[in-house]
Amino acid sequence: MMENRHVLLVIAWLLSSVAYAQETREVTERKGNYSEKYTVLKANKRTRHGPYQQFFGEKLIEKGEYSQDQRVGPWEFYDMMGKLDQTFDYTTRQVLFSTLYNQPDSLQKVYTIITNADTTYAPLAKPPVPVGGKNQLVRIMMTNLRSPGTPLGLGKTSMVTVAYLVDETGKFGPVRIVQSSAEPAKTAEALRVINLYSTLQWLPGELNGRKVSTVSMQPVRFYHE
Repeated sequence: MMENRHVLLVIAWLLSSVAYAQETREVTERKGNYSEKYTVLKANKRTRHGPYQQFFGEKLIEKGEYSQDQRVGPWEFYDMMGKLDQTFDYTTRQVLFSTLYNQPDSLQKVYTIITNADTTYAPLAKPPVPVGGKNQLVRIMMTNLRSPGTPLGLGKTSMVTVAYLVDETGKFGPVRIVQSSAEPAKTAEALRVINLYSTLQWLPGELNGRKVSTVSMQPVRFYHE
């Protein structure tokens, strides 16, 4: 009888220890216009565990759940207007919703599709997209693009068109300049910023249910400052 009671006390102590280890506290961090709200384990303040939200100003742009510092389950990503742009399930590694998927034919862009030595051109119901949606590209552009070289005059603009490859495995690159009306310093800056897209996790484009390598075009505009 005493032995059973001792076993029960040990089990109760172990359960209470586990429960304590999973206790969390809330954290709020701000960086410029962006802020994050999430929870971490009290036992390890570097381990995110529980709900997560990110805001741009007052607008929610990202929310989901962490488990032991790993993103799990469906995460929702919103554009700068607060509209849902993408839902990605980190557990199943699948896109549950994307504003870029299955658009009307009139809105589908034509992509360059590379298969071995062959190049074709076709619209894609599922174009290449980063996890987190197109807002991730906007964020990289907003926070990194500078305007080096000679300042542009009032009302003047220049543009650089950059092509980038996302292969059938989701690997990003290479990147190349297609056309530029900008001076060399700005052209190099456009190339530098688009290369930062490689820091994102990419999902390859699909054609007729098959993952394909695609080339996308990204215009980069410079304005009077």
